[in-house]
Amino acid sequence: MYDPIALLVEQRQKDMAREAERLRLLQEARIAYRKTQTGIVSRALAAVGQRLIDWGTQLTLEAGEARRLNPLPPGIRILSGRAWLSWKGKDIVLNQGQEYRFQSGGDEPVISSVGQHKIVIEVVR
Repeated sequence: MYDPIALLVEQRQKDMAREAERLRLLQEARIAYRKTQTGIVSRALAAVGQRLIDWGTQLTLEAGEARRLNPLPPGIRILSGRAWLSWKGKDIVLNQGQEYRFQSGGDEPVISSVGQHKIVIEVVR
């Protein structure tokens, strides 16, 4: 016997199962990406070490290079490339032209390039 409500319920359950699987896969991809990026930055920081930067200047970071922003600048602007910023437990990807303003407190932010291209960063006041 044809029961339209039962068919709707069955379809909704299938849709929910597909959405749950999609979200699970997205979470796995996010975790894998973060592990990859963390490893890259850790190796780069070991090579670069902690260097102070001068405010009001432009910084160029080669692919795989990372830098601690110490002391904390008021903000940065990405002039070219794509940057990965890690600060206060957050990972932020900034594209060319985007700006990020820091607020006081927390650890020193770490910035590096995303991918195999260098980035140019302007330290803004």
